[in-house]
Amino acid sequence: TKELTDEEIVSAITNPGKKNENITSNVNKNEILSNEASVTNVNYELHNPSELTNHSGGAKGGDMQGWDAIGREFGVTNHNHYTVAYYDKLTEQEKTELDKQYLETVRFLGRGVISKDTYAGKLVRRDMIQANNGESVYGVTELIKPGVKGRKGYNNKMSYSVPEGGTGYATARGILLNKPTYIFNQSDKYGNEIGWYKWDNNVKDFVKTDIPILSKNFTGIGSQEVNELGLQAIRDVYKNSLKDEENSLSLPTE
Repeated sequence: TKELTDEEIVSAITNPGKKNENITSNVNKNEILSNEASVTNVNYELHNPSELTNHSGGAKGGDMQGWDAIGREFGVTNHNHYTVAYYDKLTEQEKTELDKQYLETVRFLGRGVISKDTYAGKLVRRDMIQANNGESVYGVTELIKPGVKGRKGYNNKMSYSVPEGGTGYATARGILLNKPTYIFNQSDKYGNEIGWYKWDNNVKDFVKTDIPILSKNFTGIGSQEVNELGLQAIRDVYKNSLKDEENSLSLPTE
């Protein structure tokens, strides 16, 4: 049985092939095929807005109303959105590599495989590109405890908490690449307290953390069902990453 239906994933995307003049699409093709973490020399210092580049899927909710729109409020205008239309233009070799990466995330999340020939299957495979291009991953959704049934009605069969919905795929890819990976849990209904979490390889689970700092190239993603707490969490991260040097700063831990 699938952990995520085609309809559920498709509903998370609005006009995936529509061109938007405010969205850039300059993608490093080498990152599409990346199998190793690109976490050396990650810059977590305070940034000017023009220094930040966001990599997401351009989905309604956390992607567009969250990281994109709120980022623009802070002057962050570099947003790369990887759509199904972009995925369709990849070579067969690139698609095959993304399929391998996707299958690794499926195992990590404990979900069923969505056929690569379906529209939904293309969506989840292009999620890999988002994580490949960011130095760090920041997701906003629900964080589901082991043995707990999530918002979509599926039980978490793993021994660690997993992010709800489509946000989980890019998040899992970031973890598998050993990139700093954060989740804001926007609901306490599924076993975890509301707040920011970071994947900890030592305990093999997400642990509570402070408001993170953005890396220059970051993967900003989120649920279509992002709520007001989730949107505020995104705003807090931008504020924390661009605030005055005189203010205190909590750098991410290794």
